[in-house]
Amino acid sequence: AAQFLVQFYELRNYLFGPDHLTRPLTFDDLPEDAQTSIRSGGLLVRDLGNDHHRRFLVLNYKHFHFRTTMAFLQAIWYLMEMVEALDHSVIGNHIVIANMIGATGQQYRIGLSSIRHMSQLGITDCMPAEMTSTHLCFENPRIKPFVSLVMLTSPRHVRLRTKLHYGNLPEIALELATYGVPREMLHFEPEAYVQELRRSDAALLQESDEKKPSDCYHSPRQMDVVMGRGRPYQQHPGNVALIDFLRGRPHRDIQLTVVSQIYVDQIKTKGVRFLKRRGLYWEEISDDEARQKVRMTLRNISRGVR
Repeated sequence: AAQFLVQFYELRNYLFGPDHLTRPLTFDDLPEDAQTSIRSGGLLVRDLGNDHHRRFLVLNYKHFHFRTTMAFLQAIWYLMEMVEALDHSVIGNHIVIANMIGATGQQYRIGLSSIRHMSQLGITDCMPAEMTSTHLCFENPRIKPFVSLVMLTSPRHVRLRTKLHYGNLPEIALELATYGVPREMLHFEPEAYVQELRRSDAALLQESDEKKPSDCYHSPRQMDVVMGRGRPYQQHPGNVALIDFLRGRPHRDIQLTVVSQIYVDQIKTKGVRFLKRRGLYWEEISDDEARQKVRMTLRNISRGVR
């Protein structure tokens, strides 16, 4: 269990970064191409009516707008984690329906490479919801050799869980029905689904905020200045903006205390927060610490240090 938990957070960190480890993921955390793919009906997670022992992850490849494999993986992870957080009643039998009918060559490549990447990273084994089977649906039977070659590069347990289907939509729907997959799984309203996701995001964020210390934040915003050493902190957009703001502004060593407070006040009037780590969260630092940060930044600018 401990190894599973470590792997889960390592992959969550890999996909979304350290600032998303302590709070629920939301639809707005996804890159633009992932959001567009969900809005157009490319992905969804659905339960089977009153049967709470099966849940379906449906992928409609012809509605994919993913530009990278990473965006695909982020969208998959978000949907599965969100649904699992809202409903812990489904223990297993999470079934993937990958509908590739009508997809372009680029959509094929993104989808198939993403599935292979998922298995190589072990995402299918450490997701909040376990994948028990995958159904890949193709319109053109002539691509069987290519698909078979891709499957050969996948781990044995992935190959055993994967079923391949070829034909038009009615033929595939009929074949999927023999595995207990209802036909309505291939048809849904994406706009209503996105609205449902946003309502779920709000509920989970509210629940998370109730557990968080009142004087802390889950993560810094892009505009915030963060305390810390190393390139990730130096390259944070808020820290870069601080350097740009201070560069060329007048100051003398004997006046640093005075001018640094003036600059801190000017920066804070724009809504910028000066934050530092506090365990799993972020807290706002005192004015004295903020002045020290500004003074150090001014000295580094004078010395030509980035």
